[in-house]
Amino acid sequence: MVILEALACGTPVVASKVGGVPDVIQDGVNGMTLVDISPEPFAKAIELVVSSCFQRPAVAATVDQFSVDRFVAALGDIINTLFERRRGKE
Repeated sequence: MVILEALACGTPVVASKVGGVPDVIQDGVNGMTLVDISPEPFAKAIELVVSSCFQRPAVAATVDQFSVDRFVAALGDIINTLFERRRGKE
């Protein structure tokens, strides 16, 4: 959640490449993911992100796909599809 919140505020993120992180962070678009998160590579990644020209609105736009409205709409589509399939079998 913290990553999504930071991105929604337009703040690029540096994080380790674990779990669902690579699904959210797009290297060079809204931050950077690292396999090695030891201090030196992590510090270099932070320096790179800070010195890059990330546009806050562009970074914030990368998390639109994770909004509650989109989730509810997608869930509604799934439910409707299941109802339609069930109606077809009756």
